[in-house]
Amino acid sequence: MHLIILYSCLLLFRNHVQAQLLQICPTTANYTSNSQFQTNLNLLLPSLLSNGPRDGFFNTTVGTSPDIVYGLVQCRGDASTEDCRRCLNNSVVDVIRICPNRKEATLRYDLCIIRYSNTQFFSQVDSNPQGIANGADVSEADVNRFNRQLENLFNNLSTTAASVTTKFDLGSIDYRNLNDIYGAQVFSPSCHIIYELYPFFSKLITISSSSTPRFTTAINSGTGNGKSVNVVAIVLPTIVAVILVAISAYFITTRIRKNRRKMKRELIYEDDVRNGKSLQFDLDTIRTATNDFSNANKLGEGGFGIVYKGELLDGQEIAVKRLATNSGQGSLEFKNEVVLMHKLQHRNLVRLLGFCLAGEEKLLIYEYVPNRSLDNYIFVPARKADLDWETRYNIIGGIARGLLYLHEDSRLRIIHRDLKAGNILLDEKMNAKISDFGMAKLFGVDQTQGNTNRVVGT
Repeated sequence: MHLIILYSCLLLFRNHVQAQLLQICPTTANYTSNSQFQTNLNLLLPSLLSNGPRDGFFNTTVGTSPDIVYGLVQCRGDASTEDCRRCLNNSVVDVIRICPNRKEATLRYDLCIIRYSNTQFFSQVDSNPQGIANGADVSEADVNRFNRQLENLFNNLSTTAASVTTKFDLGSIDYRNLNDIYGAQVFSPSCHIIYELYPFFSKLITISSSSTPRFTTAINSGTGNGKSVNVVAIVLPTIVAVILVAISAYFITTRIRKNRRKMKRELIYEDDVRNGKSLQFDLDTIRTATNDFSNANKLGEGGFGIVYKGELLDGQEIAVKRLATNSGQGSLEFKNEVVLMHKLQHRNLVRLLGFCLAGEEKLLIYEYVPNRSLDNYIFVPARKADLDWETRYNIIGGIARGLLYLHEDSRLRIIHRDLKAGNILLDEKMNAKISDFGMAKLFGVDQTQGNTNRVVGT
């Protein structure tokens, strides 16, 4: 009988684990809508989502006291990059839905955990409360021998798990003639231990971050040919393990290379999210670029405010969306657009260059698209002639490629919810670029439908 054991010591954060979702939403501290804490939280969550799957662990902070937000995510060490990404994507969506307006929240899934708080919790051991699920049942005659071997194995695993960045290790013992042993999970806020009678972790995993060898022991409670059985029990699994390690190393290396290439194509502004420096523009710079928001520089106007054309000191042309100060809805749209747009990079999406928050001023700075929006062509008879069939076909293809990226290919699955001719901009070659993500909604990887609290769109 094979007893497979996984030890995962999560020394940095609170961790309640069962197969189903567990949640901790303390009511001791809440934040209000449109507050600075909410803005910081909305910047923190996408950063956790984009950085977590790379190494399976990521923690960071956003903002300054008293509105600073500490955040952390971790995936189980045997989770694939895609499974980790899928779990974290769901957790980012769920944590806002399940723990609304909470300044502290923890959600735990089978493969990942997400936690944020307004107080520092990194590198702090928290052993209370403790819990046990599916407790072990060992016969009285075997309990002492079983506990000795289990303790010996855990001592080896805990040493390795605490010393590697993944905080994860695994091992096994071959324990015969025990028919009444059942798997168990023991967990506290800082550590999680699982042992089962079946291999519950991924078979394509190699834990090689430590020089500590895999700890495997064969035990037989009978008599007679125990030595020969022990030799076979140790040598044969070792040979099989070497073969499996070689095969899995090949596949894992191939997958890592593929994922790295994909991440290089997709990663954008991640350092900017953590410190906000290179994304944030100075108000005086924008005033100078737009000639102090001159009417001569006005490009358009909507419910959110006015869009101005500007030119930076280096000659780069920009478009500045100036949020109306009396628009509460616009404030929410502003935060939503910053959070979403700085993560997106595609030739058929308008690129966000940065933002400006100064007093009552809330500004979004975009690349300048010279031919303005599609509605200036299809609804103006004199300009319809500029849209020949080849140009129309190119515009339709560009819109389709942009939507495909948002729905399937980006790290965040995004539904625009306000796609119209006025939000399709055209560059100097009449290529389509989707703009205005103020009403966009973030979806989970496997989510196909959702609910809204207000009527949006056109």
